[in-house]
Amino acid sequence: MADIVASVYVNDITKVPKNSIKIEVDHTVEKLTGDLIIKGFHDLEKIKLTEHGLTSLTIEDCPKLIDVNISDNVELKKVDFEKTVTSGDGKNIIKIVKISGDQRGFEELNFKNCFNLEELIVNDLGEVKKVKGMEDFDVSVKTINMDGSSGLSLTNTGELKELKDVKKTTDQITGGGTLPMKDDPDHPGQKVVDVDRFKNDLIKKSSEDPSSPIKSELDAIKTQLGLEDSATKQQIIDEIKKLQDIGSSSVNKGTLVSSFEKNFKDLRITGDDAGKKLAAAASAREVLSVFRKEIDNQFGELQGKLINAKYLNIALGTLSAGILAILIWMVLKNRKLLPGQEDEEADGKI
Repeated sequence: MADIVASVYVNDITKVPKNSIKIEVDHTVEKLTGDLIIKGFHDLEKIKLTEHGLTSLTIEDCPKLIDVNISDNVELKKVDFEKTVTSGDGKNIIKIVKISGDQRGFEELNFKNCFNLEELIVNDLGEVKKVKGMEDFDVSVKTINMDGSSGLSLTNTGELKELKDVKKTTDQITGGGTLPMKDDPDHPGQKVVDVDRFKNDLIKKSSEDPSSPIKSELDAIKTQLGLEDSATKQQIIDEIKKLQDIGSSSVNKGTLVSSFEKNFKDLRITGDDAGKKLAAAASAREVLSVFRKEIDNQFGELQGKLINAKYLNIALGTLSAGILAILIWMVLKNRKLLPGQEDEEADGKI
């Protein structure tokens, strides 16, 4: 058995004529190794290269190919059928694919355009890192065997159709561009769609499209807020915050502050503290709270003053009564009208 570079062997027309219907090599006689591209065999219907040392297989421009068997190529890491047909809609007529290894792991399986695939055997590949096109044969496939292989996700026809519709819509939105990706935290080395970034990109793209309902609504909001069309997100937010300050009576913070400052003066509430507290309030609701507290404080102080004045008045009243009694006594004495005073004077004269 001799090892032969696969690409050299297949491109040797003395061994594999271009009009070949079948490519089959006995590994016990000649073992093909390395990367293999089978291209431009327009009559080729079947490939059977089992137990060789292939590291990859790519099929290009082989429109009649139906059956591919590359089982037990333990070094194999990549298989690509996407360009099997290079004209028309690109759909190939491959019906049978058999691939197997020894669970060393697999880099990529590309089944794009395999719309007629009926039998798929992918055994003992280990973890497959990248898979493309499995949704293309969701209707046609009849037999699937994936024993010993992981990373291949299959679902029912209805769900696959929904996924294809989502993909089609995404392509329309992104203009066929690639989706933003990020590292998968649960599977190191793998990528997943960056949903948050994609969502922001969609919003931005929609807001820039003149025919977009989102842009129309956004422009209407800017108009209602009295902003220019070029207003930024922060400017819109600032205006909304101002609206949040408006109370049920449609009186905003500034109006309330001015009104309450006048009320303070009318009530003879002086000092800078009240004014500073009103000015520092963040909203109309807080202005109302400051006003109520200040009025409560002033009412408390007035109550204290009134209570003190009450006791003072009682004391002053008692004192005034005593002084008045003394004054009356002195007046009466001077006028000799106090009782018993005349008798005392008469006794003195005798």
